[in-house]
Amino acid sequence: MKKFFSSLLLLFFGLLLFGTKNMSASQLQEKPTLIPHSYFEDNENYYILTPSPKKARTWSKTQGYTITNTKRTYLGRFKNGHSITIKIPLPFPGLKPIVIYKYSKSGFFKEYRQSITIRVTVKVYRKIDNRYLKTTTYTSHTSYIDKIPD
Repeated sequence: MKKFFSSLLLLFFGLLLFGTKNMSASQLQEKPTLIPHSYFEDNENYYILTPSPKKARTWSKTQGYTITNTKRTYLGRFKNGHSITIKIPLPFPGLKPIVIYKYSKSGFFKEYRQSITIRVTVKVYRKIDNRYLKTTTYTSHTSYIDKIPD
């Protein structure tokens, strides 16, 4: 009888010590999550987990802009074509889609690279009392390709 109780006691302690739930590495790395902006009874456990986003201290108003064509470069004469097709696909396999609209045009085009400068003037104000701080000018140099039918 003593052997039975001692083996039962050893089995109980063995299950208690070694029978714990296996945890994966991802579960071990997870941090306990608290509800943001939650209030607990004791003040020691009052947490705000999400930091407040940085608020802009200024606002701006566009005063004006200018677009200046600085340079136009001739790239050449090219034969180009484009087409537009609108189709309705049918849900049954083996059936061709229904064509609603089809348009195509081809021909020669002259291509130009147009370089432009965009200048925007902005007045900056303080958010607290709407006091004028400064005037800032932003400049952007960009280009696009223009195709003109021949």
